Amino acid sequence: MVSNPTPTRPLDVRITTENKKDQKWAGPFAKKHIRLPDRYQKPVAPTPVGDSFIKTDGFGIQYVISPTLNPQHRTPKTVPVILPTAYWLTDGKLPPLVPSWPETHSSSFSKDPLQFLNQPSSHVHNLFGERRFSLELNPLLQGIQEPSLHVNSENDIVEVHLSVWKPSPDTLPSILAALAMTTKLNHDKPMRITINSAAEDSEILKILMATEGWEKVTLPKRSGISTTFDYDPKTTTLVQGTLPGGILISSRPDGRISLKPPKK
Repeated sequence: MVSNPTPTRPLDVRITTENKKDQKWAGPFAKKHIRLPDRYQKPVAPTPVGDSFIKTDGFGIQYVISPTLNPQHRTPKTVPVILPTAYWLTDGKLPPLVPSWPETHSSSFSKDPLQFLNQPSSHVHNLFGERRFSLELNPLLQGIQEPSLHVNSENDIVEVHLSVWKPSPDTLPSILAALAMTTKLNHDKPMRITINSAAEDSEILKILMATEGWEKVTLPKRSGISTTFDYDPKTTTLVQGTLPGGILISSRPDGRISLKPPKK
């Protein structure tokens, strides 16, 4: 299966119907489909599927729009929460940022949308009863101890306090970018984040201490470090704050928001 078909590597769809009458509706879908340009090439238009098309909203989130079912081309009015993920960490690839629309009446949302970043995200369903088998995608929940996330959004800057144990350093940019983006999209304010760890030899704190703009702070019984992030949804960039390793938030030619390494 070609997940990202390009002009030189298209998705060749062929449809065989048992009833010849079904060929009338199935025929238009049987063709070579593309979605993305080849590497280092100019953007290309995705192959039309029926009368539907792809629309990218102001958050860089894409939707398949069917004019027949959605003549006004509407997209959700609610603001998404951006979730970090912890897969695709091979061959130097950065983990994706995934938009989610939580139920606004849930207990977590009533506290603060940022609390959803402290919820489990699994791409497999547990069918093993008491055998807790799961592939957890949320990097905040992959450590030996669950993190503690506290949010105060009453002031001009949203204060976020995150207590972590030992998440993978590779997931730090995804976690911080998701927090900064969700804060701005839902509160329209910058975010001041303070991170502390119970681990005295925390590799996380060492990495952040070596990152521009982060400063050590005094916390009860623990070491801590703090900085301010301000995300601009219009330019899909950070106008304040630095992610570890110089990782950047950027918008791809097709409108999707992703993380990318700094230019060498």
